[in-house]
This record gives sequence, structure tokens and C-alpha cells, in this order.
Amino acid sequence: AMNMLRIMEDLDEQFYMDVRPDTDVLNDVISCWLSSGEKDAPIQIDALVERMKQLSEAGDFHIQPTALTYKMAIEAWTSTAVVDKEAPTRAEHHLRQMVKLAQENAMNNKNVILSSSDFDTVLSLYSKYQSTEESTQKAMDILTLMQDCCTSGMPWVKPTFHTYKYLLEIWSQSKDPQRGRRCEEFLCLMENMPQVESTRHMTPTTMHYINTIYAILSSSSDSRNQKDDDDDVAWRAEAVLQRMIDIWKGGNPRMRPHFECYTAVAEALNRLQTKEAMSRAKELLHQSVDVELETSKILSELETLSDQGLPLQRLSFLRYNQILLKLSRVPTNLSAESAQQIYFKIDELSRKVAGSEKPDNVMVNTVLNVCSKCEIDGAEKAQAFLDRLEEVQQFDGEALLDRISYSTVIHAWGKSSKLNATDHMLALLSKMEEKWEKNGSIPEKPDFDVYKSIICSMLNTRHKDSIEKAQIAFDKMIAAGISPTPWLLKRMIQAWCSVGATDKAELILYLSLERDSAEDSIEQHPQALEPIIKSHLRSRRPDSVERAEKVLLQMLLFSDVGKSSAAPSNIDMTMVLNAYSTRNTVSHAKRAVALLSHAVEQQKRGTLGFAPGKEMFDSVLLSLATSKFNDDNEQVDIGEKAELILELMKNPDQYSYSLAISAWARSKNQHSGERAQLLFDKMCQSVEFRPDPDVYQSLIHAWANGSSEKKAEKAQLVLSDLMSTRYGSLNDIKPTVHHFNSVLNACLWMTSSGNSYTALKVAMSVFRELNALLYVEPDEYTYRMMFQVCRKYMFDEAKRDQLTEKLFREICRNGGLTQGVVDNFRATASPSLRRKYLGDFQKDSSTVTVSDLPFDWQSKAKRKEDVAT
Repeated sequence: AMNMLRIMEDLDEQFYMDVRPDTDVLNDVISCWLSSGEKDAPIQIDALVERMKQLSEAGDFHIQPTALTYKMAIEAWTSTAVVDKEAPTRAEHHLRQMVKLAQENAMNNKNVILSSSDFDTVLSLYSKYQSTEESTQKAMDILTLMQDCCTSGMPWVKPTFHTYKYLLEIWSQSKDPQRGRRCEEFLCLMENMPQVESTRHMTPTTMHYINTIYAILSSSSDSRNQKDDDDDVAWRAEAVLQRMIDIWKGGNPRMRPHFECYTAVAEALNRLQTKEAMSRAKELLHQSVDVELETSKILSELETLSDQGLPLQRLSFLRYNQILLKLSRVPTNLSAESAQQIYFKIDELSRKVAGSEKPDNVMVNTVLNVCSKCEIDGAEKAQAFLDRLEEVQQFDGEALLDRISYSTVIHAWGKSSKLNATDHMLALLSKMEEKWEKNGSIPEKPDFDVYKSIICSMLNTRHKDSIEKAQIAFDKMIAAGISPTPWLLKRMIQAWCSVGATDKAELILYLSLERDSAEDSIEQHPQALEPIIKSHLRSRRPDSVERAEKVLLQMLLFSDVGKSSAAPSNIDMTMVLNAYSTRNTVSHAKRAVALLSHAVEQQKRGTLGFAPGKEMFDSVLLSLATSKFNDDNEQVDIGEKAELILELMKNPDQYSYSLAISAWARSKNQHSGERAQLLFDKMCQSVEFRPDPDVYQSLIHAWANGSSEKKAEKAQLVLSDLMSTRYGSLNDIKPTVHHFNSVLNACLWMTSSGNSYTALKVAMSVFRELNALLYVEPDEYTYRMMFQVCRKYMFDEAKRDQLTEKLFREICRNGGLTQGVVDNFRATASPSLRRKYLGDFQKDSSTVTVSDLPFDWQSKAKRKEDVAT
């Protein structure tokens, strides 16, 4: 055909117009390629179609692609035997060209050769290839295009049963989180399709329902709100399965759900852990296998073979084993009894008829599994069957019981609530160990799961005796060369910690560290370290924090010598440092600094499994800022240590800076004011500073505790800065009376006698400013310090008495008089002034107390005392 086409084209070039190729000729050539079966037929056809388009666009009105052209091109990609991922895309391209041509013909009142089957053909291509997010979107775009054609003058082009079938198949293969809902939507559309003559016998098949169920169940794992969607997913899958069951029971035997379909939905319902869901899951499992019917069939078949003296063949034996596996999914007493009946009937037949298949280890373990899963007394039933088999094994000498057999019964006892469960488990473990030692066979050796079931079952009782038994099993596991997992090691340590035996918990941890080598790091110890540290910190022993730190340092030591698995976690380090911050002693604060510095050094060397976080640094800074000191010498280096910790931090924030400033405020360093001011300025430049009254309070304290000759003026400047911030437009913070008292304190402790005038001037200025404010007023300590300032810096007795009297009258008028104020007034005032205000109440003014004075003078202070009480 291609050769004939070339001849016609050559003649056309020689002006033989009668043999010019036209549309029909090229369509015939395409048809030849379509029926040729050649592997490259789709590619050749695409080239011919593209050639027809180019000739048509160039002005050759004899040649232009028609609907038949595109139909054959689509069919070529559909019928090709070569796997080409571009096939759906190429077919869709031809379909869209065909739709464009049909829309143009419809506008010109020409015949339109376009049908729903053209769309279905392209969708079938997408369903053949592995579905991706892009292919599902393209399939939905084809559906939208089809619906647009139906509403724009081509009503016969509408979605059909096959359309929805292919869309369901595409979405069921997708990984889109919405695949479950999409499959449900298309399944409902398939079920509700109008039953016209051409589609009367078209209904969803078993696979359509099964694909929908699995799409629903698998979509929950992709959901962001998995816990919220699990309930909806399980019940939606159950609804689809129930529709399938109804069709099957309605007279369609081909629609019987598969056994795996029942179990998948039942497992989803069981995960909901609700009474209704679990009850429905049990019903589905019972429906999945007709235990009585299946058992009666098998027993009848075996009875027939026995009567006729025929052996049981291998295929039948395997089929019976599959049925026993199904019975293990239906946890009822009937299932256990039926499984045992089938087993002993097969055993009886094998003894009676030569050449008959004998029960093997697989069948024994399957029956044990069925018994162990019984709802009532499953462990007892499995134990009874095991004992019976042991008796038969001793008599016959056949080794039908293996490690899996004993493990199954041990796991059953582990789930049992019987009081003697642990005794049975230990007895079975001893049997397993005896067989292993006797035979020396690795398959007979108890594995980790066996020890785990025994240990966990004993630990669940939470009694010390049971924990000791669990420790025996744990030691046996270690002796057998089986390493515990991080979870099991943590459970064992938690158990000892729960009964206060932290020493034993530490011993388990250290022995585990010694067993592990640097090359065989299982990264289990950080998980096991946490309960030990918590146990120490919760104890009431005075050295609880030191004991927790000792464990932590031991882990750091192991980590430093190459055991990276021993490195403590971020949480462990934070717990110890937080505990230090609550002890409020200088010794604990210094230990916290040393511990954190050690961790930072290890992190730099790469032997620490984490980078110390901001919480750790802040905990150490807090311990420094709040520690109580026995003497001034201890306070000297507190600010230095806080600043050192601050330098180790990568990105300290305002809180970190404020703690360091507070540490300088508590320090007795003579330069504490200057150092705290430098930190404050650095904080304002390096972080987004939000004015905080506590930071200003600490800074004023730092200046007051320092030895600067200008500390009163500096403290006043800080207060002025706070006051200006108060009236700013960005922040609305209010200074308190404590800020003013701190400045007065700085004035009071000026060390240089030459600055007495400056101190007095600052004190008077601050006091006047305090009185001018409406939202804060002087308190008892304000007046006490003002009396002290007068006594220390005002050497003219007349002027001192004048100010002292004014202060005393003011506090009496406000009702704030206390015993402390009276004592300071008595120490500051001259004898004549004391007699004037205190002599009227007693002859000796030196013995007057606040209770001797008028109640109005102290009414406000009394009310504060009552409120505090």
C-alpha cells in the first residue's frame, strides 16, 4: 500500500491529475497498516495522519483527516501488542481532533460520526497502564469533554456503562487520597445505569466491588486526618461489601465476596475499637466461612476415602490446609473443634491407608493457631491440643512440634488473663530450651518473640514477684545471645523503676552497654535512660538530682569512648537541667553549667547524638539567675558564667538575654552594671526586642549591685528609658513601684562619699516622679528607703527634719504606716521631731510601736495585711 501511494504521488508530480491521492486513498493505506499487525503500525499511522493535516493546512482540499481517519488511529494504539506508555496520550490526541472535527461539522449541518465508544476506547487505554495522578486527571478531563459534547448538540455522546467501568479501574489503581470516593461514585453510577436493550445484562462484576472496597480502605492511610477518617472509611467499605452480599444472596452466585474481602473490612472495623464496629466485624468473619458446612464436607470426603480405602492426595491435603487457615480468621469455639476434628480424621486416614498424606508441621501449627484465637479459653484449648500431640509424639516418635508450635501456645497464654498463665509460659519455655539443648538445632531455639511474650505478660501484672520472674526470662534471653529491642529494654527498666528499684534498672542499662560494641550499635539506650532519670527526679531523696546526673554522665562517658548508642537524648539532658534550675542553690547551678559545657564539647567532637537545644541553655541560665547564695564570694562569678552560656548559644532570644541580665543583677561583681548594660544593648540590636518591665527591673538591680560611681544616675536613665517606652505608640507597658524602689536602692548604696549630692538629687527626682503618676503609688519600702536616704545624705538637721516630717505626714495621711516605717522615722528624725509625732502617745518616744498610733495612719497597710492573710 505504501509503494502504491508513492507511485501515485510520483505520477501526480508528473501532472497525471487523475491518479492524485485523496482522503480515501490515504484512509485505505491507514486501514492496511491497521490490519497488518506490524509492531510499528501505530507510529506509521500517526505519521500518515500528521501528513494529511499538513497537506490540508497547505491548501490541498482533496486531502483532510476525517472522523474515520481518527477512529482508525485510535484503534491502532488500542490493538497494538507493543507496550507503549505514550499510547493513551496519543489516542487522546486523536480523540480531541475528532471532537473538534465533529463540532465543526455540527455547526455546518454535516453528518457527525462520533460516538461514546470512541471515548470509551481511549479510557480503556488509560486503564491498561499503571494509573498515576496525571492519568487520573486526564481521564476526568475526557469525561468532562464527553459531557460537554452531550450538552452541545450531540446528545447521543454520553457516558455509558463502559465509561464508568474504565474510570473505576483507573481510579482503583491510583494513589490519589480521593480514590475511594471516586470508585464509590462510579460504582453507584454503574449500578444505576438505565437498563436499555444494549446494556441489559451489564452489571458491576465481583472485581468492581472488590476494587472499590480496597480503594476505600487504602485511601485512609493517605489521609492527613487519619484518626478522623478511619471510622468513615471502615463503614463505607462495609456498605459496599453488604451490597455485594445482597446481590449474591439475591440469586447471583458469581457475586460471592472473596474471603480476603471479608477479612480486610473486618480488620478495618476492629481498628475502630467500638462495640458496634467490633460486633459487625465478628458477624462478617462468621459470614466469610460457613464453618459447619465446610467441616461436614471435609469430614464426609475423608470418610468416603476411608471406606473405599483410597489415600488422601496432595492437592486435597493442601486444600484442607487452606480451609483451616480460613478457620483461624473466625475466632469461635466451633472453629477450634472443627479444626481438631479435621486434623485427627486426616491423621486416622494416614494410619489406615498406605500412601495417604500425613499431617505435617504446617497443619499442626495451623490448628494450634485456630485454637489459640478462640474467644473463650483459647489458651487452654491450644495447650490441650499441644499436650495431646506430645503424647502421640512420645509414642510414635514423629517430630511434629517445632518452635512455632510452642511459640503459638506461649503467645496465647500471654494474652490470657488466667492466674496460672505465667507458669504455663515458663514451663513451655523450659521445654523449648531442653529440645534446643538436646538437638542443637537452630530452628528449635526460642526466638525473641517468645521471650518478649513471656516478659511482657509478667510485667503487665506490676507485682515485684512477677518482675523478678520477668528478669529471669530476660537474663535467659541475653544468655541465648538475643539482644533486646529498645522497646523491651525500656519496659524492663520502667518496671523496676515503678517499684522503686532504680539500682536494678541502672544495672540492666550498664550491662547492656557493656555487651554492645561500637560496631553493633542498636541505639536503644537513650530510650531506656529516660525512665531511670524520671525515677530519680521523682524520688524524695535529697541527692535525687545528683543520682540522675550520675547516670547521665555515665552515658556521656560511654558515648565519648565510641559507643554512639549510649548517647543520651535531648529529653534526658533537658530533664536533668530543668531539675537543677528548680533547686535554687549555687552548687546545683554550677553543676548545670559544667554538665552543659561537657555536652557542648562532645557535640563539637561528634560523639553526641544531638545538638543541645535552646531549652537546655535557658534552664542553666534560669538556675544561675534564681540561685540562693551562702556568701558574697559565691555570687561574684555568676554573671560571668551566665555570659559564657549565652556565648555558647547560636541564636539567643530576649528571654535568654533577660536571664543573663538577671544573673548579673544577682552578682556582686563591681562591674555588674556595665556588663548588664552591654548585654541589654546587644539584645536590643540582635533580637526583635519587645520592652519588658522585668528586663528593666533586672538591669536597674545590676546597676544598684555594682560599684560604679554613677550607678544612681545610670539606674535613673534605665527608668527614664522605661517611662519613655511606656508612652510610646508601639507598646503600652507600665513601670511598677518596684522599679522606682530599685533606683532608690541604687541611690542608697552609693559607695563614694563625694556623690552624696547626686544620690540625693536622683532620689528626690525619682520620688517626685513616682508621686506624679496616677497608676502607681509609693509603698512602705519607698518611704523606708527615702528615710534612709535622708539620714545618709542630708547633713543639715533642719532640712532633714523638714523632708522627714513631710514624708511621715504623707504616709500617715495615706494610711500606709507600718512598724518598719516607724523604726526608720525614729532613726532619721531629730529628738524634737520624734517627740512631736510620737511623744503624745507615750512619754518615751523610743518605745512607741505602730499599734500605739492612730488607726487612720495605718488603715491602708492593715487592709493589705488582711488581704495577704
